[in-house]
Amino acid sequence: MIGGVPPLLTAPAASGADKRHEPAHAATAGLASSCDSCTHRGPNELFRGTALDFALNRRGASVEAGVAVDLTPFTTVVVSGRKNRDKFVSDPRRNSHSQSAVAEFSFARDAIVQGRASLGYRDFRPDSPMVARFTGFTSGAGLSFMGFWNGRFEFDASRDVAYSYDVDEGYYIGTTALATYTQRVVGAIDAQARLGHGLMDYGMRLGPGPRQDRTSTYAGGVGFNRTDGGRIGLTYEYEVRHSDTLVDRRYTTRRLYGSYTYTVSR
Repeated sequence: MIGGVPPLLTAPAASGADKRHEPAHAATAGLASSCDSCTHRGPNELFRGTALDFALNRRGASVEAGVAVDLTPFTTVVVSGRKNRDKFVSDPRRNSHSQSAVAEFSFARDAIVQGRASLGYRDFRPDSPMVARFTGFTSGAGLSFMGFWNGRFEFDASRDVAYSYDVDEGYYIGTTALATYTQRVVGAIDAQARLGHGLMDYGMRLGPGPRQDRTSTYAGGVGFNRTDGGRIGLTYEYEVRHSDTLVDRRYTTRRLYGSYTYTVSR
């Protein structure tokens, strides 16, 4: 993920009580570099007739620097800058480089609101002169709040550049938001509702007009909470994708599935 926080600067999920005796506004600086790859397994992995290994396999190299500051016993902010280079294995026309700056706020696990939220700015420049440059804001969030009525609200969101499997599209700007509410009903039994919305802005390749696809997700289910922190759930999910111009990109899915999640207490 371009514009993320380097591992040595990632704010720990320490409790506010752990930090109350530390100096106010304590700061930590760091520098990180990394190489990574995105690999799909082989030529037989197809999506809509496109070989995903040819379209998406790539290698990346990045360097990142930043500083982390404890604003309060419950809140840490990490400000970082990153420079990244992506090289595609099979199609060098898709190569790109980018620069980004991000401010991420982390909230301790015993704060009223827990999790992380970030806001950044990214300058994404494809090598191909036929693909438009993107400069704009990016964001991310993974927040939760526990109510006094044994209800838990979770919110996840993101906005950033993503490569499309369709070489003709190049990339798109993906924006997603997902809200989940879980209510303890009786004893260890809970009920859960989930609502999500996604937006994909295409048309970055010069020539074709802009296109916007949208997804909507609705889900509901029940769960049994084990004493060891595990949850066994049964969920029904309905998802629909709309496309302004391409009929073959539209779909509707319905599924019923089971899940097991485990919460680690630190």
